[in-house]
Amino acid sequence: MAFVAGQYTATLVAATVGQIEQGINISHSFNKQMIVGNNMGSTIQDGCFQGADMTLEYRLMEYNAASARAAFWPYGTTYMKVVTLPGMFDVQNSLFGALILTALTGTPAATLGPASITIPRSIIRENFNVQMLLDTTLRVIPIQMRAYPAFGTGAEAATLIFGTLT
Repeated sequence: MAFVAGQYTATLVAATVGQIEQGINISHSFNKQMIVGNNMGSTIQDGCFQGADMTLEYRLMEYNAASARAAFWPYGTTYMKVVTLPGMFDVQNSLFGALILTALTGTPAATLGPASITIPRSIIRENFNVQMLLDTTLRVIPIQMRAYPAFGTGAEAATLIFGTLT
């Protein structure tokens, strides 16, 4: 057993998102259809796996970093201008971006892993209310992203892949 800690830097669409406050939180959940039959009352008897979901959460400290805008405004190239038409799909229309997290060299995270995490299909989470406080204090922008899976290839053709670890 080993304790692992270490800062990660983040790039989105091949450019930095800038400094992140208190790291990046990756969350996942598994979806199941719960099986309840009348022979046991309201007792759950089994669960039928129905897939998985993954989200990421972090707080941008440099709202004007190279790719920060891509994190909080992915549907246009200029803040406050939406150029993506309603009805377009995040994955089908390639509106997502690759989020790459890289452990800082010399930290336990870099040596004990994962040294890098690549999530190729990430985009702002649906219905997430991005807030930007315009004040005399630092502009910190909370971000929540959805990670869309892709099917693997070859022996992993039936596998949902959200990302890769190295």
